[in-house]
Amino acid sequence: HFVAGITLQAQMLRSLLNAGLVQAVSPATMFALILVAAALCVGRGITIKVLLLCLLTLGVGLLSLLALINSVRLPVAATLGTGIFAVSWSAALAGRAHWLEKRHLLQTFSGYVSPPVLKDILSGELVAGQAGKRLHVCVVFSDIRDFTTMAERMPADLVVKMLNAFFGRMSEIVHRHGGLVDKFTGDGMMILFGAPQVLACAEENALAAAGEMLLALEELNLDFAATGLAKIGIGIGLHSGEAVVGHLGSDERHEYTAIGDTVNVAARVCGLPKVLGYPIVCTEAVAVAVGSPTYLIDKGMQSIKGRSDIRVYGWDP
Repeated sequence: HFVAGITLQAQMLRSLLNAGLVQAVSPATMFALILVAAALCVGRGITIKVLLLCLLTLGVGLLSLLALINSVRLPVAATLGTGIFAVSWSAALAGRAHWLEKRHLLQTFSGYVSPPVLKDILSGELVAGQAGKRLHVCVVFSDIRDFTTMAERMPADLVVKMLNAFFGRMSEIVHRHGGLVDKFTGDGMMILFGAPQVLACAEENALAAAGEMLLALEELNLDFAATGLAKIGIGIGLHSGEAVVGHLGSDERHEYTAIGDTVNVAARVCGLPKVLGYPIVCTEAVAVAVGSPTYLIDKGMQSIKGRSDIRVYGWDP
């Protein structure tokens, strides 16, 4: 029968040295080695399995050399081939399990966690208990004008339907502009730009999103009118500066959010659109960051609750 060239040469060499022909290892020994290689697919992590495969390769090589010295041929390819297949199969199964877990998390929490945060959680960049960071952010607050009075005259199911439609459309716009929907507050929203996704100019993204929110509201109001619902108006306030951003809460329940004076000012500015007659009002910090465009009208110093007067600008679309 056919004999591999290297084996034939070894047999010839042994014959010349009067030590007899090289014999194949016994089937029982070969079966035991293959079982050892196949065991690499059981338990352990992939890193450990790769390390064990390297050790198996070294061990089988030494055994093959010792066996050859003693006129025994140990087939290396079958053993190592089994080990490589076992590790590759384990890696494939582990990869599939990881992919299924990530898909399950995305399906389960996509409605509870804003996409930028969920993405960083799955990638390991955001970890529970991680210390907060001081970041430059643009904070946006929006709320529906006179919604409390409106809701008192509406059935509860219609209120929920209207809010879900409103928040759904606005969230899409925020995410498209790289923002984070921090939380829903009754009929309002708190939005962050610049965290966790770093932006070249958070203020520019925030203003672009705010403008698109107004356009989307016009479309929503047409839909509301077609179904007999009342039209709604919104007010949007923006302020930018440093804030502490990170996980806030307890070990059992926490959220990714921002705290600090920047957030407080933005919340207060959200009350000025109704007073000044502009749907969007931003602070001087936001206006300066985007180059003080002509569509932002200087409304001078304005009083806000709990803080000294601040210069603000109204959006003139």
